[in-house]
Amino acid sequence: MVFYDFCNYGLALNNLQKALSAAKKLYPLIFYYIRICEHIVSTPLTIEDISYEKYSEKYNKYPKWIRWIYPKPKNLMRCKWCGRYTDYIYPNVPTYGFMKGENSCTFCGRMYPMPSWLWDSPDGRAYSYFRGSFNGEEFYWEFEKDYDPKPKR
Repeated sequence: MVFYDFCNYGLALNNLQKALSAAKKLYPLIFYYIRICEHIVSTPLTIEDISYEKYSEKYNKYPKWIRWIYPKPKNLMRCKWCGRYTDYIYPNVPTYGFMKGENSCTFCGRMYPMPSWLWDSPDGRAYSYFRGSFNGEEFYWEFEKDYDPKPKR
């Protein structure tokens, strides 16, 4: 889902809700995406976030021939955990299990802050859960609440 991967949470939420109303059986596959989108859409922007959005909008309205005068806005995206604008980090940047701050939000510090249709899928979350990819307990607590995984014996 392009809108989700590019942090356009409002459009992604709208499309996911339309898909869910058309096919209720999709719920187990898309409830997590909907939850993230609803959380981010309902998270109020800070003054810094609002000024970033305004500057980006203003910059994008300038004709291309005049953009060279103004500094290009940083490539920031909203963190799927806290909703703040943070530096964009490609979701597949590895941490190798020990570089815990390498792929983390600048504000909340949680790992893998960028949305990813692949990694936020049930399979991607299960892979991350059983691999122990995240630091902290929030991800694991949430996964266990959603899926109630049973350990193999």
